[in-house]
Amino acid sequence: MPVGAILDVARGGMDHERLRMDAAGRNIAGANVAIAPGRTATQWRVDGAVPSFGSPLDVPHGVGVADAESGMPAVAVERPAAAREVYEPGHPMADAAGMVRYPAVDMVGE
Repeated sequence: MPVGAILDVARGGMDHERLRMDAAGRNIAGANVAIAPGRTATQWRVDGAVPSFGSPLDVPHGVGVADAESGMPAVAVERPAAAREVYEPGHPMADAAGMVRYPAVDMVGE
């Protein structure tokens, strides 16, 4: 197996993990940012093919790994998510009941 093919697989895995870390960082940074009334809560997630470790080895390329052109595409996208409500009647974004909405971020999951 050529060294370049091995490095392509490692590079693809590191790129995917970097995207996951970027998405988690954005979610954690926005966990305590109030959501304006009428807006929906959002969280960043990594979308794309997330195959098992063995699936690139099943690709019939002769060397047994996915090449860089047909690698595993993944992108970080913002998706609608749940919101948590906190009673803060003095907050400028509080509704009539004094509730302020924040993104419901699971810190352990991130």
